[in-house]
Amino acid sequence: MGDRRNSALYAWLRWLVLLAAGFFSLMAGQLTGKAWPPTQLWVLKLALGLNAAGILCGAAALYGEVASLRGLALAYKERIASILNAPDAHAPSGPVVAKPHALWRASEWLCYAALLGSLVLWVAFIALL
Repeated sequence: MGDRRNSALYAWLRWLVLLAAGFFSLMAGQLTGKAWPPTQLWVLKLALGLNAAGILCGAAALYGEVASLRGLALAYKERIASILNAPDAHAPSGPVVAKPHALWRASEWLCYAALLGSLVLWVAFIALL
């Protein structure tokens, strides 16, 4: 169950970052070089900035997912090595768990917050047109 949740989260975050990057590229290409009133220009800059921050935080969160899977593989390796090195000793019991570092979990939530803020600013930008 946890593995399905992690793979679904990884896929969701990957697509979210991919869509945000595509949207950033499209909007940056379409809206640059035009003259905007100061208010619209600031809203546009903030929207693009939050979109970029969301992409970066999402990339960090995705790295954290991969790093936690690597940590899980290393923990399994250590568990198997300890069993093979001391076959007569009591084998360790319990699940092998590798939680993502708090920084990676925080970057996931920062990604969501930045992309949500960017979406709100894009709506405001369109309303100011």
